[in-house]
Amino acid sequence: MIRKVSVKLKNTHGESLSETMIAGLLIAFGLILAVSMILAGSNMVNKADKQWTAYYQEKNALEGRTTEVTKTSGTLTLTDKDLGTGLNTSVIDIYTSKDENGDAVFSAYEKAGN
Repeated sequence: MIRKVSVKLKNTHGESLSETMIAGLLIAFGLILAVSMILAGSNMVNKADKQWTAYYQEKNALEGRTTEVTKTSGTLTLTDKDLGTGLNTSVIDIYTSKDENGDAVFSAYEKAGN
């Protein structure tokens, strides 16, 4: 084994054309993969940013009542889990925004009369 390594180190013939071309091909393939991963990551970041922006815009519009919302009333009862007794009961207003399919997207509530 040591003899083979020694012979290879002392070899003065250089690399063959095919070895050089394969090495270049491997380097090019690695660079293409790296660029593809960077572009895919960038696209994912942009898509996530757009989704977060849409989420916060809709949430802010609901809380500010600047979008079309459905208002309903309900009762909120806080119960002690261990004792099983009601601690507090409040009447609340529930505001819900819906998407184009009529499905609820966001809901917010506040004490009735506020």
